[in-house]
Amino acid sequence: MKKDKGVSSTEFFDKFVTNPKDRKELNDQLESQELINRLIVMRGNLGLNQKEMAKRLNKTQSYISKLEKKNDMDLTLGEIVKYASVAGLKVKVMYV
Repeated sequence: MKKDKGVSSTEFFDKFVTNPKDRKELNDQLESQELINRLIVMRGNLGLNQKEMAKRLNKTQSYISKLEKKNDMDLTLGEIVKYASVAGLKVKVMYV
């Protein structure tokens, strides 16, 4: 039996979202959560679920869930720094 590879997000986007207005709305939503998505991937790479991440941050699982549902612009610098520190990362702010 052949294993189904699934569809990449790009392939899905190209195949199923054909209306230009819908494409723009979906693209805007994806862009507004780019940092959040990176933080979620980072947590996953550490092998942590939301409850374990919350414990490391001395927060509740509910707090992590709400943080991970925010748009990037709704995050505070403090939230980003604390979240990244669990992975031993430092946050550098640059003006360009």
